[in-house]
Amino acid sequence: MNEHSPPSDKIALLLAGLREKYLAQLPAELAALEKLAHSLGGVEADRPLLDEIHQRLHKLTGTGGTYGFSDLSAQARVLENRVKLWLLGAMQDVDDQLRQEFMLELAKLKQCLL
Repeated sequence: MNEHSPPSDKIALLLAGLREKYLAQLPAELAALEKLAHSLGGVEADRPLLDEIHQRLHKLTGTGGTYGFSDLSAQARVLENRVKLWLLGAMQDVDDQLRQEFMLELAKLKQCLL
């Protein structure tokens, strides 16, 4: 690429670099989400954790689509909506089975990167 390259080539190169940077940080972000989810115990004190999980999933939903990871975005949206419902209800309703199912769904986010 040189100074005489068309602007579209420069933009494409810039976007490719941003996508690679995004892809490189995803494993750490997904690990952080898993760590937060493992900390959930189905008690009212979990609400701040659930808020953080919701925010992170919301961000993944948007950025995944922006950077061309539509499967990641769609899966994150499913999880984001589930967490949103949990936040509207009583925390004790988020039992062990629901949390285990959530962890399995969260693991599917990693598969979207393969």
